[in-house]
Amino acid sequence: MATPCEQEAILISMTCLSKVVEQVTTSSVSVGSRSTASGFRRHLLAMSGGLDLAGSPVKKQEQMIRAKARSLATVVPTGALLFVVFSLLCSPLYPLSAWGQHSTKEGEFSHQHRRPADEKEHGKVSHPNAHHSFEDAERWSERFDAPDREEWQKPAEVIALMEIEPGMSVADIGAGTGYFLGPLSTAVGAGGTVLGLDVEPDMVKFMTERAERENWSNVKVRTVQPDDPDLEESTIDRILIVNTWHHISDRESYSRKLHEALIPGGRVLVVDFTYQSSHGPPVSQRLRPEEVVAELRAGGLDVEILEESLPDQYVVVGRRPLGK
Repeated sequence: MATPCEQEAILISMTCLSKVVEQVTTSSVSVGSRSTASGFRRHLLAMSGGLDLAGSPVKKQEQMIRAKARSLATVVPTGALLFVVFSLLCSPLYPLSAWGQHSTKEGEFSHQHRRPADEKEHGKVSHPNAHHSFEDAERWSERFDAPDREEWQKPAEVIALMEIEPGMSVADIGAGTGYFLGPLSTAVGAGGTVLGLDVEPDMVKFMTERAERENWSNVKVRTVQPDDPDLEESTIDRILIVNTWHHISDRESYSRKLHEALIPGGRVLVVDFTYQSSHGPPVSQRLRPEEVVAELRAGGLDVEILEESLPDQYVVVGRRPLGK
C-alpha cells in the first residue's frame, strides 16, 4: 500500500499526464492524419489507467484523478507506476515533431530528391520576412558564395532555363550577396541591365562593392521594401527569385506586382527548396511547387513547373501573357 506522500506523487504525475492527453487530442497541429492523433491518444489513455477527462469540470477531473491514483496505488508498485508515467512525460512525442507536421507520401510532390531537411541555412536568403538576421554580409558570403554551392545550385542551368537574350533587362529579387549577378551580367551583355534587389541594406552595400570590384558595369543594386519589388510597369524581361519566394508574406499580391513589372511575354523564375532538400529553411517554411503555381496564377501569369536536374530545388516559371 502506498504512503500518502507516494499517493500524492502519483496524483501529480497523472494530472500532468492527463493534460498531455488533452493537449495532444485537442491541438490544432496537423500530424498528417487525425487517426495518428487518435491512436496516440488511446495509447496514453491506456497507460494512464483509462482516464478520459475531456469535457469534465475541473473539480470533477481532480476527483477522478485522485480516485484513480489511489486505486492504482493499491495494485501497482508505486515505483513502477511513477517510472511509466514520468517516462511518458519526458519522452519525445513524434506527433509534435516538425517532420510529423509535414509528413509526405511517395509521389505527393513533383520532386522526390533527398532525405528530409536537417535545417541547414539557406543558400541565399536575404529577402522579405527573412527568419535570420543578414546584417553581416561578409559573414554570410562565406556560406552563400561557398564553392560547393555550385554543385547543388547549378547556376548555369538556372540561367539557361531563363532563356535570356543579349540586351534584356533582368531583376534578381532577394539577391543577397550577389551570387547570381555575375552570370546574369554575362547573359544580358553590355547592352542589357541587371538589377540586384534586396531588403537588407548591408547586403546591398556588399553587392555594390562586389559589382565595382568585378567590373559588372551593367549591374545596378538597390534596397527594396519587403512587400514591393519597386519595378516600373512593363520594363523587365526576366525576373529571378532564388530561395526567397517562401519568405514573402502576401505572395498573391506580390505576384500581381511582378505581372505589372514584366513586359508582355516576360517571365519570372521561382527557384525554391523541395521538402526533401538537405539545404534550406525548416520544412514548416517550405512550399510545394503546386502552391507556387497557384500563387503566380493568382497574379495573372501563365505558369508551369519546369523540367530540371537540380538536386534540392524545383523551378516554376510564370509568363505574362501577350497583350495583357
